[in-house]
Amino acid sequence: MPIGSGAVQITPQTRAFITGASRGIGAALATELAARGATVGLAARSTGELEELAERLPGRHHVLACDVTSSESVHEAIEAFVAAAGGLELLV
Repeated sequence: MPIGSGAVQITPQTRAFITGASRGIGAALATELAARGATVGLAARSTGELEELAERLPGRHHVLACDVTSSESVHEAIEAFVAAAGGLELLV
């Protein structure tokens, strides 16, 4: 199902956190969500590529270091995003 169809609507009020956002499917999804107006939390182990992606995306986004093999790292990154963005509707 394409983004924005069915039960899920992506709007400028949508706040989405994406792990693996530095490249591949994660970067493509972040690009699509940002194009639809969502605020995106861009998460990956290193932030260099995330910073470059954030500069190319429309809107304001949050770059977060996050190692998905560490539950503590994931928890901290999500908490930081929620605090900065004011909430969370979509977690990928």
